[in-house]
Amino acid sequence: MPAGNIQLSSTILFTGANHIQNKHSNHGPLFPACLHDDPGTQTKPKKWLKPSTKGCEKVVDMINKTRVLRDVRKLSPGQQTSNVEAFHSLIIRFAPKSVHFSFLGMLTRLCLAAMHYNENAGRKQAKNRDGELVFIIRYPKFKNGGYTLQAKKVHPTFEYVDDLMNTLFQKTLVDPTHLCEEWKDVQARVPATLSSTFQRPIKADAVEQHVSRFLKSKM
Repeated sequence: MPAGNIQLSSTILFTGANHIQNKHSNHGPLFPACLHDDPGTQTKPKKWLKPSTKGCEKVVDMINKTRVLRDVRKLSPGQQTSNVEAFHSLIIRFAPKSVHFSFLGMLTRLCLAAMHYNENAGRKQAKNRDGELVFIIRYPKFKNGGYTLQAKKVHPTFEYVDDLMNTLFQKTLVDPTHLCEEWKDVQARVPATLSSTFQRPIKADAVEQHVSRFLKSKM
């Protein structure tokens, strides 16, 4: 995606209609020609859609839809959400959704997940003994037997655990006064549970309303 240039992004989308018909030049002033090599120089010839055929017209209509153009204009140019999604996936490892945690328990697990992510987010691709990059072959179901290559990262590190343990034994246990004060401040800011804000009915009134509704349905 061109960084922040909405008009250029729209033009590139429309040139897709020309590309599939083996037209790779004279697209317009913003994007005059395709960036790939000349199709005539490729060893394996590609199949193109014939202009004015039913199949070609259907594809062109899909590309030129206003809804598609509107979505393209909203695409993120440079900042992607893949890192955020990776962090959310990591949170599930530290705090599984199938397990209930208290507010403080969830807070500490989120902190641990953040420290683990900050330390290992930029891991490099692993190499073998010959210095070659290592890849993993995946076979996703939607490929119907096909495969995809995934770069294998180096093993994660856990230096933040050593830092926490050193802080615990060298500072906290030696003089826990400062930590106790901070912990009291954290406990004071724990919000009330959602269920505590609900209005609880009197049991006798609830039973009476239930019985009265049951009797009305029998009449």
